[in-house]
Amino acid sequence: MDKLKQDTRSRQQVNRVIWNNLNNRERNALQLLKKNRDIIIKPTDKGGATVIMDTTEYVKEAMRQLQNEEYYKKVEKDLTAEHEQ
Repeated sequence: MDKLKQDTRSRQQVNRVIWNNLNNRERNALQLLKKNRDIIIKPTDKGGATVIMDTTEYVKEAMRQLQNEEYYKKVEKDLTAEHEQ
């Protein structure tokens, strides 16, 4: 019975191995990009692509959209707080 348990544990550990398709240089470059506060990395809405944007431009576009009163209205209080309990 101990042999069966040992075999089962070994197979479970093999299933937990995560394969990475990046080499060390690519993985390091990706880490540097993630840490860079001057850029934003986001998935696109459609198509499964990735976009890298300048943080300043990203914030500027977000503010432009939020200031469009056709879609957004400023409220005086936090309306979500009423529903939290």
